[in-house]
Amino acid sequence: MKQPIQKLVTFLTKDLEETLPKVRILFRWVTAQSLDQLSIQQNEPAHDSVQYQFWRIKNLKGNYAQLFSLLCSYAHIPCIIISGRLKGSSYSIGESVEDAKHYGEWNAVLIDGSWRLLNVFWGTCTEGPSDDNSEKKLVYCCDNNYFLTDPDQFIYTHFPDEDRWQLRDRPISQEEFTNQALLKDRFFDMNLKLNGPHECVVYHEKEVSFSFEMSEETQSNFWFLALLSSYDDGPRNDLKRYFEI
Repeated sequence: MKQPIQKLVTFLTKDLEETLPKVRILFRWVTAQSLDQLSIQQNEPAHDSVQYQFWRIKNLKGNYAQLFSLLCSYAHIPCIIISGRLKGSSYSIGESVEDAKHYGEWNAVLIDGSWRLLNVFWGTCTEGPSDDNSEKKLVYCCDNNYFLTDPDQFIYTHFPDEDRWQLRDRPISQEEFTNQALLKDRFFDMNLKLNGPHECVVYHEKEVSFSFEMSEETQSNFWFLALLSSYDDGPRNDLKRYFEI
């Protein structure tokens, strides 16, 4: 960790010529580092060291998007930092994303002439219960769902300040981003498609139908369970548990 960043990047990418394998190994190296287990000195380390970058993250002076952009620069890979709104662990269904807690940064890298999206922080850790179940803590585990993610999937959780970094033919507005259904990794892993409704909050008086679609090749490999829960303090007697799948 005390070695210079340039030396680390050279070591990781020395046998690689193409951009994609270089981006992959840099992403995998960062996501393999468990910040709570790293031995990081309390005083500010040398600025050209790897340890300094993790020291910045641990002391909230930097973030993973900045670290990854720096690694890419030493590997001569075009990489930019994208800022915007996120629907992450602090987000509640239907909530406005204007609050500062929903602000974040991620990256886009240029591979073979095309910009690709990734979120190194989300790929490094996720929020989980603590050992005594009193509060949540970060759990470190590489998640490849946030490596070169399809823009049509990314837009359900990441809304960039600049429309061009949606990397989609038809950019959506922040209002559309706020109101759209929250679809997570597992939804896309199963190749599901949402036919409607497309809103994250649906109001109805009697009943409502949610339509999903799955390819014939994969549907026989899954079974489904619908869970109904209430987010308010009112009575739940009117919540009928009738489902047709």
